[in-house]
Amino acid sequence: MTRWLVLILLLLCGPGSLLAQTNPLVGETNSTTPGSIPTIEGEVRLANGTPVPFVYVRLDPENVGGMIQSTTTDSAGYYAFKGYFMGGNFTIDIEVQGFEPIHRLVMDTSPTTEENFTLVPLPASHRSQHGPLVSIEQLEIPPKARVEFRRGLQCMDAGKYAKAAAAFRKAIRLAPRFAAGYRQLSAAYASRHHFPQARLAIDHAFVLEKNNAENFAYLGYLYMEQKRDRQAARAFKHSLRISKTDWFAQLELGRLRYNQHRYEEAYTHLLMAGKLHPQILSVHLLLYDDLIQLHKPKLALNELTRFLSRFPNCPQAAQLRKTRAALAASLASRP
Repeated sequence: MTRWLVLILLLLCGPGSLLAQTNPLVGETNSTTPGSIPTIEGEVRLANGTPVPFVYVRLDPENVGGMIQSTTTDSAGYYAFKGYFMGGNFTIDIEVQGFEPIHRLVMDTSPTTEENFTLVPLPASHRSQHGPLVSIEQLEIPPKARVEFRRGLQCMDAGKYAKAAAAFRKAIRLAPRFAAGYRQLSAAYASRHHFPQARLAIDHAFVLEKNNAENFAYLGYLYMEQKRDRQAARAFKHSLRISKTDWFAQLELGRLRYNQHRYEEAYTHLLMAGKLHPQILSVHLLLYDDLIQLHKPKLALNELTRFLSRFPNCPQAAQLRKTRAALAASLASRP
């Protein structure tokens, strides 16, 4: 790559400016008009109709080499996958400790496909201590606690960390066994550099769920905020040993390696994070920056093109279109 091209890219959208645009702690969603791209969506509930919040839902394409996606249900038990997969066949998998695993074939033949699920408890003799650590108590979080949790996530997304912490504290007062509430409270404290409080909150999550991959991922984030990179890397790797599909651990380990200028390692983790949770804006922007650092402008252009097609109305779109045009012109002028 020529020196002048690198200069153009840094001026238009240097890595620091791109990475500062999004909050990695919450799922940024596509800001395009609803229904403008194909969607597979639905709800996960208990047999009595209670919504099941904050459990993983995995979407696997039937064709080899297709993109695997995963997401979590929101506070109302709702999930959604958006992408260019209309007309394909997929399987949806949901595994929650204490309930029968779900494995359903989905034939997506319309712009919006709705698939709803009911969790059926396993007989006591068949319940395992292995697998995703989501207890029945965690699934039956009181509605008021879920409302406060969702308010906290919205405040995190807006960068209002003090208000977010207040909402998460209220959520866990209403539901003392709400491990996800403690994780997000830890993140809110860490974002304000209140590290003793952040460590206390994540320790509460470990008491409730000793071997949960997300706990280690959030512990890694706490260490990253403290510039304790070695401990952060260990925590992220521990998270991924428990579950390679933890998108947050993949993203943050990729971010850590990027900051350490270990761009090849960063690329591996960022690519996986993007496959697991393609709705996150920050992973695509960081992946683009990483490819620029790896001197792979063609792949960077492809990543930027995919990003703009998926998120055409994001806040960075106008500037990124200029970046894409400059990069495309530079590549076209090469012999």
